[in-house]
Amino acid sequence: MNRDAQEQAGEPSAAEAQAVADADVAVSAEDSGPDDVATDLAGAPAAVNEEALESLLASLRERLREIASRLAEAGARDEALAEYVPPRRVAKVIPRDAVFRPLGRVWRLGVFLLDREGRLYAAGTSTRAVRPGHPGYQSVSAEQRRAFRAAASRSRFEDGETINFDAREIVLTPEGLGALIDGPGPLVVHHGGLRVRWTPEAQILVRFDEYLEERVHLLTGPAGA
Repeated sequence: MNRDAQEQAGEPSAAEAQAVADADVAVSAEDSGPDDVATDLAGAPAAVNEEALESLLASLRERLREIASRLAEAGARDEALAEYVPPRRVAKVIPRDAVFRPLGRVWRLGVFLLDREGRLYAAGTSTRAVRPGHPGYQSVSAEQRRAFRAAASRSRFEDGETINFDAREIVLTPEGLGALIDGPGPLVVHHGGLRVRWTPEAQILVRFDEYLEERVHLLTGPAGA
């Protein structure tokens, strides 16, 4: 078929076909390159086999225990982990104000919380046990924050204590990690490795180990200890 007939039939010329092939090769080579510190999340989720997940899980558990031990030995500043208990009535009659129920102590590592047993949490909301101040003509969100401070101040925490609540424990099982493959949360399994999404909108991921190491340094350095 000559060039004019190819164009009328909608078929690409030999030069156009070669250009497309060259572009495909370039994209394939780029995708197969070395893993960078920052990773673009674009593309379809990559499958990770069960054996790889088991290995990844073992490394993660060991790393979290090691970090918890380092933070404890350094006397790094920790924070309270609690459950928010909303206002309620006891026996449907006696009113009870909202309070925070203590659950333990954690270290804040950016978008994560870590306890002394190596349990990892996705950080939720935080408040402080301080006097809430008087209600005023504020936004709904400001009034909600004031209500949380009021609940914290009447709970069993020291003045000024930072209280973390609505934290979600990250399930450290093969099934739990499998659910994180290119998922929407802060901890992501991407191309067989652990990555961090530091904001919900982030499309660029960073390596989990390096992210945690930076946060550990902040807590154990002169300013954090």
